[in-house]
Amino acid sequence: MPRATYAAIAIVSTFYIFTAYAFTIAEGADVARNAAIDPGHFVFGLAHRYLGEWGQILISSLVVTSAFAAILGLFNNGVRYVYALGRDRILPGALSRTRRSNGAPFVAGVPVVVILVLTVGGFATAGLDPLLSLTTALTGFGSVGLMLLLCLTSFAVPAFFLQHNTRSSVPTAMPLLGGVMLAAGCCLSILNYPLLTGTDSRLINALPVALPIIFAAGVVQAEWMKRRHPAIYSRIGLSRTDV
Repeated sequence: MPRATYAAIAIVSTFYIFTAYAFTIAEGADVARNAAIDPGHFVFGLAHRYLGEWGQILISSLVVTSAFAAILGLFNNGVRYVYALGRDRILPGALSRTRRSNGAPFVAGVPVVVILVLTVGGFATAGLDPLLSLTTALTGFGSVGLMLLLCLTSFAVPAFFLQHNTRSSVPTAMPLLGGVMLAAGCCLSILNYPLLTGTDSRLINALPVALPIIFAAGVVQAEWMKRRHPAIYSRIGLSRTDV
C-alpha cells in the first residue's frame, strides 16, 4: 500500500505539472487570463489549433469517457459506504445484502439511485443548467467536504499514536504535516469558494455552511449510539459480518 500510494501521488503530480507546462508553452504568458475568459472551451481550442479537428474530437471523447468513469467510481464509493453502514447496523441491516453470484451490494445501490434521481430531478424542475448549476454546486461541495475529511483523518493518526504511547516519530510527524497542509488547502478553498465553483450564485456558494452542521449531526449520532448501543458502536469499521 505505501508503494502504491507514493506511485499514485508521483504519477498524478507529474501529469498535472506536465499539463500546466504544456498549457503555458501553447498559450504563453496570458494562459491564465485566456483560460478564465472561456474555461469551457479553452482546452478544446488549443487542441483544435495544434492537433486539428480530429484532435479536438479525440479530446472531447476522452472528456466524456473520463467523466463517466468518475461518476461510476463515485457511485460505487457511495454504494460501498451505504453497504458498510448497513453492515455495521448504523443503517438498516437489509442494505448489507449482497448477490450470491458476485457479492455485489445491490440493495445499497437503491437509496443512492433514489437520492441521485431526486437531486437531478430537483435541479431539472427548477430549470437550472446541469453543467453550470448542478455540477458546480455538488463538485465544489464534495471537494471541500472530502478535503476536510482527509484533514481530520491526518490529525487523527498522530493523535492515535500518541494515545497509544507510540514513540515512532515518522508515523506521527508525517500525517501531522499532511494535516497542516490540508488545513491550509481547506482554508484557501473555502475563502475562494466562488473560484472553485465558477459561479456567482449565492445559494451555491453558501453550501459549505452545511458542512459543520453535517459534522455536528454525525458527532451527536455517534455519542448517542455510544451510550445507547455500545455493542454496535464498538463494531463500526471492523468489517465484521457475524451479526
